[in-house]
Amino acid sequence: MKSGTIRAREGDAVPVPTGIYEELAQEGDLIARNLKLRLGGVTRLSGALRFDNMIGSIVTRRASIELAPKTDPGQNWIHSVLDLLDDRPIAVSNDAPASDSASDASFMAVIAKIFSGRLSDALAVEGAITAIMSTYSRSPVLSGRLRVNEWILRASYDGHRFPVDQQVLSADNAYAQTLAYVGRYLAQHTPETRVRRQLLECVETLTGGREVAAPPANAIGLDLPVQWGAYDPAWTIAQMVLKQRARFGPRSLSYGMSLVIEPWILLERLVERTLKHLAQRLSISGEMFTSRAQKRAVLLSGSIRENSIYSRPDCVLFRGGVPIVNCEAKYRDYARTDAPLPEEVYQAVTAGRALGTLIAVLVYPNTMPSRTFTIQKSGHPPETLVILGVDMFGYRKSVGERERANKLLPLLENIIGTCIMSADGEMT
Repeated sequence: MKSGTIRAREGDAVPVPTGIYEELAQEGDLIARNLKLRLGGVTRLSGALRFDNMIGSIVTRRASIELAPKTDPGQNWIHSVLDLLDDRPIAVSNDAPASDSASDASFMAVIAKIFSGRLSDALAVEGAITAIMSTYSRSPVLSGRLRVNEWILRASYDGHRFPVDQQVLSADNAYAQTLAYVGRYLAQHTPETRVRRQLLECVETLTGGREVAAPPANAIGLDLPVQWGAYDPAWTIAQMVLKQRARFGPRSLSYGMSLVIEPWILLERLVERTLKHLAQRLSISGEMFTSRAQKRAVLLSGSIRENSIYSRPDCVLFRGGVPIVNCEAKYRDYARTDAPLPEEVYQAVTAGRALGTLIAVLVYPNTMPSRTFTIQKSGHPPETLVILGVDMFGYRKSVGERERANKLLPLLENIIGTCIMSADGEMT
């Protein structure tokens, strides 16, 4: 960790010394542009900076700033971020205990420690990754697929060597190279000697001592084969690190690495997963429930289609193809107002009106009891507004969707019916 590390909470103004002020501000601006933040970014204040909708580590040559979420999460919040970033259905791993995410550790240091544990566990279970690779050689032994035309051209002066393609089982493959590159990179950016040593040992096992100076060209977005499922938890982190690094171009490894996440997207993803799980559980009753993200609905119709105004709620729950619940994700600290903002209410109710849903839901990242409001003198759906806190930074994959669906289901009882509630007893 750099001596110039500053700790802050996203959305709060943090004093920054003059000598590193512009350096950190420019790095923050670069991150905001590369992440294509829909909201937030860096705000320059007198002697201070404010970073909105950004969590993680911002690193420059002389300083770094650690940005924690605005909702005062528990010590395991980084694990929750990793689980929400992972698109795979289930990733089972023995991550570092909660104390390892304590406030005195940097975002990068915790990522390195979790990756080290996941990679070490996978190697212990499966050993090094081997894959069938295509190789080309010129050999005195005809073994493999002969490149006939090439051999004919050289036969008069080099006919005793055969140009052949072979399929071989090799540990020198794109999957091992990707994990090894990320492992070595994180080893160079963790302050913990034990973690660094464990990462380098894993890299040695993966590569057999071969140097991996850069990740394979196709590493980003590369799907891990099913047979190497034990590596899934480590692969998730490797992909995240590579995608972040790619945004900043070919920097020197000694420069450091800004690793920043846009949390708003994570809340939207959690809402989508929760409604998807809820729809699957409700469909056990025999009725068809589905969910869909970013369902566009006509709010105002113009004389021509181009003049129409649309609403696009974050996620919608359908019953038999009919929308019944619309959700809007609001990534802000609800505790600061203890009430929804008027513009948030208008957005949720307006979207519900356009879709004809029965319930509009405002979803916040906080841990808090649900609240229900009746929309007065409506005459049209929706007639109910629900405030839902989903404890975003307490989420863990495979159980998190069920826990949050459990909070939402009782609020839907009046419109869904008690028969479905009893048919889905597992959710209570």
